[in-house]
Amino acid sequence: MLFSFLYSGKNVLNQKSELQRALEKQKENLAKKELENSIQAQQPELEKVIAERAKKLEEKNNDSQNEDDKVLNSEFLQARMKLKTRTDTK
Repeated sequence: MLFSFLYSGKNVLNQKSELQRALEKQKENLAKKELENSIQAQQPELEKVIAERAKKLEEKNNDSQNEDDKVLNSEFLQARMKLKTRTDTK
């Protein structure tokens, strides 16, 4: 009698199938998009333009930061190769 719940076929761990989780995630994403759209519809035009420009500036900053990292990384690799060749010849 103690373990009768195991044989009843009920999911006691309250686990959901992968399909159920995917459906819930899709519903949540749709609800978020609808909320964002309703918020954007309520914003004045000036705020929309300012938000778009701020987003573009952030993207430019991220791109330039990535390029700076690449330049620094290549300089580091070149200096390391020079040191490696010096230590190999000794």
